[in-house]
Amino acid sequence: MNLHTPKKRGYSSTEKYMKNITKRELHNCTEFMDLVREVAEDRMPDLPYHSDMTAENICGEYFWGLLNPGQQRLVGKGMKRLVKDDVLPLDIVKGIHEYPLLYQRR
Repeated sequence: MNLHTPKKRGYSSTEKYMKNITKRELHNCTEFMDLVREVAEDRMPDLPYHSDMTAENICGEYFWGLLNPGQQRLVGKGMKRLVKDDVLPLDIVKGIHEYPLLYQRR
């Protein structure tokens, strides 16, 4: 898998929210998925075409590192829904294993 590593970039609009996310319980899953969509859309211009990427690659190392394992799984499930609903310009591609799902930019 040839994966271009996009330039590092902070997410000032989401950083404050993510730092507080572990201090309070998430009551609104929609709010969290809106954040995931926003992060993925912000990173889309930096993502390569014709490369297999996981949700972690799409969201970026910085954002992914702020999540606990349960939130990472939620992002993976949400990313699949965002792609199937055609919200993000990505296609699901077949990988060797069922999970993690792999995506390619359209």
